[in-house]
Amino acid sequence: MIHRLLMMFALPGIDPPRRIDVYDFDDALFLGSILPVNRRFAWLKREAERWVRYVSSARLVLAGNSYLADRAYVWNKHVEVIPSCIDARGHSARAKGNSGLLTLGWIGSGSTSGYLKPAVQAFSDFNRNGLRARLLLIGAHTDFGVPGVETRPWSLLEEERALSEMDIGLMPLPDDPWTRGKCGYKLLRYFNAGVPAVASPVGVNSELVGAERGLLARTQKDWLASFRYLASDPLARREMGERGQAFVRRWYSYERWAPEVARMLRALA
Repeated sequence: MIHRLLMMFALPGIDPPRRIDVYDFDDALFLGSILPVNRRFAWLKREAERWVRYVSSARLVLAGNSYLADRAYVWNKHVEVIPSCIDARGHSARAKGNSGLLTLGWIGSGSTSGYLKPAVQAFSDFNRNGLRARLLLIGAHTDFGVPGVETRPWSLLEEERALSEMDIGLMPLPDDPWTRGKCGYKLLRYFNAGVPAVASPVGVNSELVGAERGLLARTQKDWLASFRYLASDPLARREMGERGQAFVRRWYSYERWAPEVARMLRALA
């Protein structure tokens, strides 16, 4: 079984292998190395070429969403959609009041920090007449020079700590072929912690957030309106967080999908 890539770089005769039982992927690897930080290694990684070999050679392909599955189906008819899943244990629904600063939060990496720009600008506008909220960024490489932004390096422990501090989770994305392949893992983490979300309506974000678990924001104006609404209504935040938590536990937990994956793997024996 191979997840994403067998090795960081292609190795003739070894990677890609000639035979694969299961290939699992959760990003639009068929586009190749699109991020600027990865392009200089594109000639070594050859992600798009290797993705085709993986998919066409596998007895079973597991794709993280229907957008990815449709591309894989061109090369292999044995494709199943298995969404990103999380361990849904260990978190209780949040019940924070409206005291102190509202905490907006984001979890990611330096390579995706650029996605934050519309949300950060809306955050700056939200605080224009005084500090009403803070923005907690886990894994970002910059604070954007905006008052009220706090950055911390990513670690699993820091991620858990940040989730316990958030009132609202953020997932801004540009709309392009790469981001349409995203599987919404950030949103699942927020929901599992009882945190409502504001997200761009890109890829699976729209079906994950809906109108019950947060708000969708396409423009900077939408982001600002979302911040204002959720800041003004702690009860709405709490109810959205509770619905998000129940949603994840029912549809996106390991407990929900492990039996399905086990059944598929047994069918290959």
